[in-house]
Amino acid sequence: NYCVPSTGKVIVSETSFIKFMRLAWLSGPSSERTLYRQMAKVKPTRILEIGLGMGVRTLRMFDVARRYCDSNEISYTGIDLFESRGADSGALKMKDAYKLLRQQGVKVKLVPGDALAAMTMTANSLSNTDLIVIDSDIAEASLDQAWRYFPRMIHENTLILRQTRQEDRKAFTRLTSADVDSLIEQAEQQRPAKAA
Repeated sequence: NYCVPSTGKVIVSETSFIKFMRLAWLSGPSSERTLYRQMAKVKPTRILEIGLGMGVRTLRMFDVARRYCDSNEISYTGIDLFESRGADSGALKMKDAYKLLRQQGVKVKLVPGDALAAMTMTANSLSNTDLIVIDSDIAEASLDQAWRYFPRMIHENTLILRQTRQEDRKAFTRLTSADVDSLIEQAEQQRPAKAA
């Protein structure tokens, strides 16, 4: 989905070119550079992020998305545990996250809870999502059961990036719809059989 305003031309902001280059090639952590470069190819307007952390990556994603689209054309949904993480986690509280992200002019929806609970409530409203970003801190057990909701949200060009942790490093891996189907199948096989 390209953002094409009433002029019929795709918006590319010249003033943000240097900022984009800095994010895509020089920013830290280096693992996120892949995300920003992939976003430039997809030019997403509908974004889902599972796991916000402190919101720094989210703000940077908004910067990249705004290179191609006005802020008010961008729709963002963030799923996170927020206060449920605990006071010592350093993660954003929901109220603070909302205040921070709404200042960007983007349509923001925040959903508290783990991946499974939040996807159960929101998957049907997230059809045709262009970009899905999954943080490495998301509990595997919750995500395993949440994969079954992904087909409701994606289209043939949806970019799904899952952050993984390898020793002390993080990296983003791109998932295809076939990968999602495989993850759904694996999760189904691991589910305990229902009692007859």
